[in-house]
Amino acid sequence: MFETLIKCIQDTPITTFKRQYCASVDNINLVPMSDVLEPNEVESLEKIYEKEFKREVNQYRTQCNVDPNDRVYRELLKLMPVVEEKFNVKLSDHLDARLWHDTEGFSFAPHTDNSDIEISAQIYLNKNSPEHCGTSYFLHGLEQYDEYVNIWTSPYKTGSGYMLLNTNTEVHAMCHPVPSGCSRTSLYLNFRRK
Repeated sequence: MFETLIKCIQDTPITTFKRQYCASVDNINLVPMSDVLEPNEVESLEKIYEKEFKREVNQYRTQCNVDPNDRVYRELLKLMPVVEEKFNVKLSDHLDARLWHDTEGFSFAPHTDNSDIEISAQIYLNKNSPEHCGTSYFLHGLEQYDEYVNIWTSPYKTGSGYMLLNTNTEVHAMCHPVPSGCSRTSLYLNFRRK
């Protein structure tokens, strides 16, 4: 399982967006992903979401953890040495693997992730929302009080997403909320350093 995803991580160059602005430096390092999941992998992940206990994060998002005893989790662990080599880091033995389900009205404002998140990946499991509902990354405006500038949006479609090296400067958000009658489901992975 996840051979296509592994190959994508190995073969896709890290895309870096870096720019000085009035208060600091934007430094965004990500690996864009497209068509990285096979249909049987998507089906296995959807089955996990159906059977596992779901926790309500807010009125628009529920999530469940991928059980470390599950075969799919053990297959996801094969990503660890690939990610270590890609980003030249040593990772802990634990992989935080979750499935997120976002419903109509879900969105999130521009923010940076906290320092607990070292390297993350989000891969979309269906195409139940328009492509513009993927996660977008932004550069700060050059002058104080300038608006953010959208530089890249991961298209919301099955098997697309991104892997991100978190330096706590990556401003990201959704440009559009999940529309009426739509939803987003994704695999979220959080890799931590030793």
